[in-house]
Amino acid sequence: MKTDFPSTVLDLEQLRESILKNLALAPAAEKFLAPLDQALAKIRSLSHHRATLTADKQKATQDLKAAVAEAQNLAIDVRAIIRGEVGARSEKLVEFGVTPLRRRSRKAAPAEETKK
Repeated sequence: MKTDFPSTVLDLEQLRESILKNLALAPAAEKFLAPLDQALAKIRSLSHHRATLTADKQKATQDLKAAVAEAQNLAIDVRAIIRGEVGARSEKLVEFGVTPLRRRSRKAAPAEETKK
């Protein structure tokens, strides 16, 4: 028995065709034609549905990425306005996720090494 999906479907379709061509050899197999046709139709329908869902998922992912990019651009604009309104050195900027401009701290003078 085939294990991958396309091979399985092809095997089932070939089995159906073989039954149709050789009804005289195995007349009892005829009663399985209708259920086999229904199963193949269901497989085709579900396969199409899966492909549609995959396409929908890809489209949703693209839409999500676009929305995130738009929101990030808006956040940049809002933070720039807040920086302008509040002041570039205000510690209040931290609440908005903006690092305020701070004075540089002085480096400590290097200690003199003792000579031996």
